[in-house]
Amino acid sequence: MKPVKLSSLLPRPSKLAIATCLGIATLTVLPQKAGAQANLTFSGGSGTPLTMTIAAPITYTITTTSPVAPIFAFQGVGNPFLDTLPSVTATMTFSINGGAAQTINGINSGYTGGSLATNDVYIFGSFPGVTTGDTVFLTAGTITTITNIAAAAPANGAFDTVIVNGSGDKISTLGSSSSAAPEPGTLALLALGTALGIVARRKK
Repeated sequence: MKPVKLSSLLPRPSKLAIATCLGIATLTVLPQKAGAQANLTFSGGSGTPLTMTIAAPITYTITTTSPVAPIFAFQGVGNPFLDTLPSVTATMTFSINGGAAQTINGINSGYTGGSLATNDVYIFGSFPGVTTGDTVFLTAGTITTITNIAAAAPANGAFDTVIVNGSGDKISTLGSSSSAAPEPGTLALLALGTALGIVARRKK
């Protein structure tokens, strides 16, 4: 009996499958921004109330115990509030270790101290205090100033976010948002799955 080459039993991959597989190598070497990001959008300002929207929930892990926290800082957003602490209404809430939802009732920027810089926007509610190892969950939602804000709304974007204490010192890991872009490794797995699916269809 004439031996059969294994290669003859395998389907010839399509050009799309080859291109997809080649894309895996490209995706895995793409540079990735260090740290997690929060997707924020802004509207209003320029003499009207200003609204900040958090697109997806964010989870933080506390690394340093603090009796005055959490304060949620978004780094490099801008300084629309000029350290004026405007009155607000908000739909987002936060919880600690899955506990009761607590309201957000403050927003500001322009304060410099600890880990906070002038262009960091931060939001807060009550200060129940946090302990190392706690998980803090911030829901998606909006926060809107009741008063008019003279500055223009900041640009929309993805921003690193941390929890700080009453002195502005960082006391958490970078927040992890479910809206963050997939890592290159995840994209590579998706591409591989597509390629295998194409090969399987050709085999049928």
